[in-house]
Amino acid sequence: MICAKFGVCGGCPDGGIPYAQQLEMKASPIHEGLGVKPPITSVGEARLRDRVELVWHCQPGAPPVLGLFKKAVHELIDIDTCPMLSEPLEAWLKKYRTKAPPIQKGTVRLRVSPSGQRGAWLDFANVDVKGLFEEVNYLKWLSERAIVEIGQRRKRLIWKDNKPKLVDPELFPWFETFGLGRQKNPSVWSYWRAPPKWNFRRFPLLWKRSGKQVPKLEDL
Repeated sequence: MICAKFGVCGGCPDGGIPYAQQLEMKASPIHEGLGVKPPITSVGEARLRDRVELVWHCQPGAPPVLGLFKKAVHELIDIDTCPMLSEPLEAWLKKYRTKAPPIQKGTVRLRVSPSGQRGAWLDFANVDVKGLFEEVNYLKWLSERAIVEIGQRRKRLIWKDNKPKLVDPELFPWFETFGLGRQKNPSVWSYWRAPPKWNFRRFPLLWKRSGKQVPKLEDL
């Protein structure tokens, strides 16, 4: 994988390590924990991510910056392209960054679902969210292009009587997960990253192969 920002951008700390070695590094905890070496299936080195979390930095008199922090430095590097993003997500990033929000700083998570639906989760300060609701133009522009969620509780943005309003979160299948036998499972783990309890419930076969007793979910 070739990235022009490698060595400066803090997004991929293992980017300089050969890919085969990266696979071994990630598999070793499983090997050590289970005492077995299950086969490793690679899905490729690049274009793997369907979501990305970036930071806005918009200062008066300066071009807005949307990107990631540099390595070991609390300073943003502008990200307009990334070889780790899937092609649909990179296209969404290029479209999204054409209009900066009227704030000074804030975090946004861009997402693209398996069906191509675009999403934007704005994690801005309360005072900035209040300003967006008063200004409305930015939220209107964004909601015409994506499903918009706002705040730590990820409330969904809707429009009522031509005014923005937040409603309770609604689950969308942003991701698909494959179970044993490579069958798609549109269940709860399709919506967010599965916690350890779900992983242990989902893959008991690995424990059985190790010859160890399969742990009970309530004991985890």
